[in-house]
Amino acid sequence: MKKMWILLSCFWSFTAWAATSTSPISGAKSSSLEAEFSAQLKEQLSQRMNLQSDLFDVEVSNLMIVPPVSNNSKIELLEIFALGSSGSSRVDGLLSIPANIRIDSKSIEEVTLSGVVKVTGPVWVASAALVRDQVVSEESITLTKMPWSRLPSNAFLTSQSDLVGRALRRSVSRGGILYSGILKGRSAVKIGASVVLTVQSGPGVMIRSRAFAKEAGSVGDFIKVEQPETKKILQAVITGPNKVEVQL
Repeated sequence: MKKMWILLSCFWSFTAWAATSTSPISGAKSSSLEAEFSAQLKEQLSQRMNLQSDLFDVEVSNLMIVPPVSNNSKIELLEIFALGSSGSSRVDGLLSIPANIRIDSKSIEEVTLSGVVKVTGPVWVASAALVRDQVVSEESITLTKMPWSRLPSNAFLTSQSDLVGRALRRSVSRGGILYSGILKGRSAVKIGASVVLTVQSGPGVMIRSRAFAKEAGSVGDFIKVEQPETKKILQAVITGPNKVEVQL
């Protein structure tokens, strides 16, 4: 019986804490704040993807403020802070964002706004079937609009500049969603580029010379390079921009 009483006391304490640690917003005040939150979020999405804001449809509901603010207070949303980088987190669904609000036209407070967000917005997809290792070009992608709830968890906020010039890790069918997670890093070496070739022939023994890349690739990729004096072809690993290494 004593254990049951302790458990019930803990439950009541937690319930009381949960009820006071957030501040639900109701009525006309809720609608106004949610509308302003939606407008500012739409503008940030537009800036991150470098697209017009009217391409985004954003709905916000069940908005809450942490720490709590009295429902009798006049609340003005000044700004929401920047979203993360491409693919850093989900945007559609439950979302919490730091923000600055003005209370009763006087004090400015930094709070966290939490709510349910639904976004229907632009998504980059393949305009035709693309194969593994193919470099994405502006002509190979097109913009479509869909609910972001359908996107992979690391596909949010992908802009055209995040895609173009990068090679695919796997094949993508026509209409397939494109995002950084299925792309290799940007090319560190282009075909025909002059590269610094480092040959390691033993502990502490390194020889550096120039070579020409016969293939393109990103850091960590193995490519063929040609030594101009001997015309010998070597298999080298890319270690940086226009830098390759061979271990003998």
